[in-house]
Amino acid sequence: MKKFLNIIIIPYFIQKVKKFYKQYPSPGILVLDIDNTIADTWPAIRDRGAEKWHHFSLFKKLRPFQERITFFISRYPASPIIFLSTRNIVYYKTTKRWLLQSGFNNRNFLLILTLKVEDKLKYLEILQNQYKKVIYCDDLSYNHEHGEVKYYQHVIDKVADMKLEYWGFTEINAIK
Repeated sequence: MKKFLNIIIIPYFIQKVKKFYKQYPSPGILVLDIDNTIADTWPAIRDRGAEKWHHFSLFKKLRPFQERITFFISRYPASPIIFLSTRNIVYYKTTKRWLLQSGFNNRNFLLILTLKVEDKLKYLEILQNQYKKVIYCDDLSYNHEHGEVKYYQHVIDKVADMKLEYWGFTEINAIK
């Protein structure tokens, strides 16, 4: 089912990226992950239980990391933003509403949801070819709610080989 959905979703969002670039030309782009990067997601997953992880009410009530949001907005005030998050597409409107309510209501942004974390690489490749500077902020971690943080190291390794500025788990968590 995921493979079938990707056949539809990835080309759709690739077109959105190209249109976004034409609509908001800029030398640089800020690419932000949502969960555990600008939203305090893992405590909500822990409290609700893994079986209820994918539920609209969870995404509506996530606590934003306001200090991180303020930091990124003030550090990159002229950069358009692409939110690149691994969530089911059914949460698109809920996620977009959360972003608007969390401080991104006066920014030009595009929301892209992927079914797998590896799918983010496709979009990053396109962006690094369109923009002179890509700033990518993504903890690329999981499993916090079980007490042991794990990393998508295979994705981190590929990101490290790209022509972009990468803010990972350590850099993001140092923002106060």
